[in-house]
Amino acid sequence: MIEYILNIENLSVKYTAHNRLFSSANKYINAVESLDLSIIKGETLGLVGESGCGKTTIVKAVAKLLRSSAPEAVVTGKAIFDADGQKIDLLSLSEKQFRKHRELIQVIFQDPYSSLNPRFTAGQIIEEPLYYFTKLNKAERKKEVGRLMEITGLKADFASRYPYEFSAGQRQRIGIARALAPKPKLIIADEPVSSLDVSVQAQILNLLEELKSDFGLSMIFVSHDLSVIEHISDRTAVMYLGRIVETGSSANIYKNPLHPYTKALLSAVPVINRKKKKEKIVLEGENPSAVKTGCAFYPRCPVSQPLCESSIPQLEEKLKGHSAACHFCAGGAPATPVIHK
Repeated sequence: MIEYILNIENLSVKYTAHNRLFSSANKYINAVESLDLSIIKGETLGLVGESGCGKTTIVKAVAKLLRSSAPEAVVTGKAIFDADGQKIDLLSLSEKQFRKHRELIQVIFQDPYSSLNPRFTAGQIIEEPLYYFTKLNKAERKKEVGRLMEITGLKADFASRYPYEFSAGQRQRIGIARALAPKPKLIIADEPVSSLDVSVQAQILNLLEELKSDFGLSMIFVSHDLSVIEHISDRTAVMYLGRIVETGSSANIYKNPLHPYTKALLSAVPVINRKKKKEKIVLEGENPSAVKTGCAFYPRCPVSQPLCESSIPQLEEKLKGHSAACHFCAGGAPATPVIHK
């Protein structure tokens, strides 16, 4: 029987778009629409898509961080979290109620510079969640800080140093140690390597894989880099304009992508071996600001048909364990394409 650590059901997030200066009427921008997503216990789910597709909005909604960054956001739906056997709808909790469970869901942020308090030492940054979420005394907290620094590749002697004294990769290790401190069940990594050098990226990814195994963690790994997602994730969910368009095991998605958008993304991944060179699929046009009817991808889809413009495709299983939201991708081969020019 499959056990899920998190089930997101029908999640929608709308942001207020303020109109002209002297207009009192506002309109809403749909950042996430009717999204369903499940994370199995012990797995890493890769969430991939272009910038602006809503990946970080999902992270902030689940981790209850939208109130501080976008207090006007309207969030509906459910996020059922397994808190040690107790099923909790995170979205229905108040800030005070969520505080009791916050240690179980920790976030590793994208920017290793702005995510650390420059007035705190590395030791103080890592100790803070220990102070709030554990019953350790001061001496025990200091010992635990040293242990967390060592297992994340930092010397315990560096605990008295400030963030500006560390490299970007080291700062991200501090962020990882801080996330591990309260012993979470679910880690949400929001593009944690996008601002790092390639060689450092590999080190951080390997570290996350080791820690996930050692601590028995589940993880949502958000990225726009498909090669990174392929390396670290067990399953992959591809996102486009606030909706999931394809899900499946990472191996299946990379070997046999079903959705035209996924195929276009994979065709853009650089290939070193010339014999395996793929034909690049170029998507023309810009992301539409709003598609009121039909598939959101149809204005850019190279294989769209009239049905795509009038009917929204649902995310359905097309192959065993492999789902896609496309009317014409059963078996991976869209029917009789109509090419946009």
